[in-house]
Amino acid sequence: MIKNVVFDIGNVLIHFDWSALLRRYGATEEEIRTVREKAVHHELWRTLDHNTLPFSEIRKQLMESVGPECAHWIPFMLDNYSGLCALLPHTIPLLNELRSRGYRVFALSNFSEHGFALARPYFPFLNYLDGLLVSYEVRLMKPDPAIYLALCDRYGLEPSECLMVDDLQENVDGAKKAGFEGLLFENWRTPEKTICKLWSVLDASKRGTKELDKTYVAPTYARFDLELTAGGRGATVTGADGRKYLDFGTGIAVNTFGVSDPVWAEAVANQARSLGHTSNLYYSAPCARLAARLCERTGMRKVFFGNSGAEANECAIKVARKYGHDHYGPDHHRILTLCNSFHGRTITTLAATGQDVFHTDFGPFPEGFSYVPANDIGALKKALDDPDVCALLMECVQGEGGVVPLDPEFVKTAAELCRKKDILLMIDEVQTGNGRTGQLYSYMHYGIRPDVFTTAKGLGGGLPIGVCVLGEKVENVLTPGKHGSTFGGNPIACAGAITILDRLDEPMLKDIRARSAYLKEQLETLDGIRSVSGLGFMLGLEVEDAKRVVKACMDRGLLVLTAKTKVRLLPPLNVSKEEIDRAVSILKDALAAAKNED
Repeated sequence: MIKNVVFDIGNVLIHFDWSALLRRYGATEEEIRTVREKAVHHELWRTLDHNTLPFSEIRKQLMESVGPECAHWIPFMLDNYSGLCALLPHTIPLLNELRSRGYRVFALSNFSEHGFALARPYFPFLNYLDGLLVSYEVRLMKPDPAIYLALCDRYGLEPSECLMVDDLQENVDGAKKAGFEGLLFENWRTPEKTICKLWSVLDASKRGTKELDKTYVAPTYARFDLELTAGGRGATVTGADGRKYLDFGTGIAVNTFGVSDPVWAEAVANQARSLGHTSNLYYSAPCARLAARLCERTGMRKVFFGNSGAEANECAIKVARKYGHDHYGPDHHRILTLCNSFHGRTITTLAATGQDVFHTDFGPFPEGFSYVPANDIGALKKALDDPDVCALLMECVQGEGGVVPLDPEFVKTAAELCRKKDILLMIDEVQTGNGRTGQLYSYMHYGIRPDVFTTAKGLGGGLPIGVCVLGEKVENVLTPGKHGSTFGGNPIACAGAITILDRLDEPMLKDIRARSAYLKEQLETLDGIRSVSGLGFMLGLEVEDAKRVVKACMDRGLLVLTAKTKVRLLPPLNVSKEEIDRAVSILKDALAAAKNED
């Protein structure tokens, strides 16, 4: 919760009403409009070396710049410089209001020692502050995050409880890097808008995240009673109460290398500063480079980018049906999936999902899907004999279905049957992909190559991405106008994804397999775990009461998930052996505690 408000001195506190000063010195409305057009007090003022020049030289330069007809504006400019804020109708009332509501108010500025010495006698609002830090005192300059931390050190403030108000985005960003909240003072001509935003931010903070969430967010998730906030690295996350947790959920297999992954964060930040978005009407390097890497690493031919796993699967479904239509006619449209599968939450991917529990409330669902039991080769052969079938879509490890790997014989038989019958083999790698199972993609454990595979989650590393990867048979099925996505191939998301994929080389994958085998061995020794299923760092634990165990783990500092009746573990791929040992120890205690609750 925000308890402290920090203002920039020069361009926020003393600019909350510039027109009032103009009127004080006799400016007419026409002259005020002229000031607006010339932006004299803002743009011109920035060009002057006002930290070192004497007032007489400043006056001279101003006269030369704006002309003698503006002479009666000069006192305004000098008073603006010296900060006669008692004349302003907004600043001091705002500071008084903040303090009356219990907020502490501070100011921070990039003044030089000389400049501040000249101006300080004219800053009456200093009497309304709880503290002040100027750059020359600590030899630091905004936007260096260290200057914001220096303010906190001086006055004993928690960065997470501070809001910085500044008119430069780079300074707001610097404050955020130090752990502050940030508010950009966007337009000095309309300070009232910033004041409204300020009160809105403070009100939201005061009400608290959980209250705001319950009031304004659609209740589609039964959330754990835990708010996560900034702080942590790798397998360690931080709660809003400051407590540290071991994260073995990774945002449901999204944070591939854990929290605050520095390699990923740097790539994302650098790309955001250069080109954040461009439509797919133009080329962009991150999109092209990521597509090349995906194809080179898998032997596939083309890539379509979307924003989620469901979108990737929607694309695969469209590819399959168009392939069937182009080669065998419009009736060749049926797609087989497996019972207990999960392929997304759009209407079509729900229809593709082989679980009855998802086939309620939102009907009618699209036709053209059939389901066969996983690992039942006889049922699969019979289903594939249907002349209308154009594709088989399946997960090699059914994640939401209970972290259940498919039998190798079933997968190889499916691949062979699809090849013989010219039925597309499509593998859903949304959760299993990107090193999660110890191979780059889970189908690689089975020695097959699909015609299409989809992935999302861990490839993005924390940003939305969805990918439909096309093999030789279907590389040219999609043509201009047949599919699209406004945000697909977003440069920022792709730049981050490249750093994920590049680190998942064979030495890294080999290490994942070794550490995940060690984790599985340790889990199999624990009382209360009946079985351990899954591959790599995608494991399901069969226990007496999964929800109770998950709650007991969270109470003890370990975050895990459920998958049907199982406890699901999805640790970051760079989790250390020491962190594994600590997680197993917590889980051991949690199992005992859950059992004792009976």
